[in-house]
Amino acid sequence: MEKSKPMTIAYVEHLGSYDAIPLDKYVGELAKWASEKGLRTSREPVGIFYDAPDTTPPGMCRSEIGIPVTGVTQPEGAFKLKEMPGMDVAVVNHDGPARDYAGTYRALTEWIAGNGYEGVGPSFETYPKKPTKRAGELILHTKIHAPVRKKAP
Repeated sequence: MEKSKPMTIAYVEHLGSYDAIPLDKYVGELAKWASEKGLRTSREPVGIFYDAPDTTPPGMCRSEIGIPVTGVTQPEGAFKLKEMPGMDVAVVNHDGPARDYAGTYRALTEWIAGNGYEGVGPSFETYPKKPTKRAGELILHTKIHAPVRKKAP
């Protein structure tokens, strides 16, 4: 369990399979836009995921890809701004093959339920390192945050 830090993110919306999110493209476009608007960027990119890919058709999965920013500006076109409050989150790191990603999420969900918590919003991820390749396999380096609260007795 951790308490996430409040942050403002500049983000773009993505509709479609989570596997097909062009993270580098979105982050690059956001960083360029933020720089043009005089915003400072900090920390790792953020992904917010609204749908469970095992129950939502891939083409209908909703997500937002963002970067933390500091400064004042207005949303413009595809570039939006959002305040993310500090919140209690269950956290797990995934440093391994992409094929094991669903298992990491499943283990986090089981931990939440088994420790008297319930989810209270969409999960979000931060990316401390870009994905790498090892023996031809995609390796993800992700910190998964699931907003939670204690279940009522």
